[in-house]
Amino acid sequence: MDTLDIIKELQANEALRSQIRAVILADELLDLPRKFDEFRIATEARFQQVEEQIAENSRQIATLQVAVRELQVAVKELQVAVKELQVAVKELQNTTKELQNTTKELQVSMKQLQAEVAHLSGVVGNLVGRDFERDFIYRAKAYTRKLIKNSRVMTIDEIESLVEEAENLGKITEDEAMSIINLDVLLEGEIGGETAYLAVEVSKTIHDDDFERVRDRKEILIKATGKSAKALVAGVALSASKTEDVYVMVNGLLLESAA
Repeated sequence: MDTLDIIKELQANEALRSQIRAVILADELLDLPRKFDEFRIATEARFQQVEEQIAENSRQIATLQVAVRELQVAVKELQVAVKELQVAVKELQNTTKELQNTTKELQVSMKQLQAEVAHLSGVVGNLVGRDFERDFIYRAKAYTRKLIKNSRVMTIDEIESLVEEAENLGKITEDEAMSIINLDVLLEGEIGGETAYLAVEVSKTIHDDDFERVRDRKEILIKATGKSAKALVAGVALSASKTEDVYVMVNGLLLESAA
């Protein structure tokens, strides 16, 4: 039997073909259709999982895209807020500078006001002092009756004549003569029946320098006249410690006798 006869026989005999196929094909080849079906089923399942995962990823991507868009909107809003904050900071800085300038102007104004108040206080003090001085001159005889008797307030012409004569005689210097002339009040009267003088410094508030000045002028009077003399400080208020050889009068009241 040649090859053609074998082929014809196989074509005609199904059972023979199966027998020969079983001999020729290995078990693995015979099992291949089953394995392919299993592979197909597994592959389809895997593809199904992949499709589901892709769908889930798509949903997550969509959600992420929404979040990104919301974040972009939030960033834009934040950028706007930052710009508004920057504008507000600049306005605050300008306001702060204006406030600083205003504060400086107020400080300058306050200093000017303090200077004006101090000046006005000085003016008022001078006015009060002058009023007190005029009142003292008007009432000098009554105020000083315990210190000097039969007194009178000497005029500026009388004082100038007195010191000019003393200066010409060399009893006092020119500066000492001017010191007597600058006395607020000079009274002439009697002490112990003899001609005497009372040198008076009048001040709204009595200070230490008032004591020193009137004491020095009393000593110059004694040199210029050769007569006895007393010293008195008179004022509305006392802001000094009392000094020896100087009487003190506050609001018309003689506080104590000089030592």
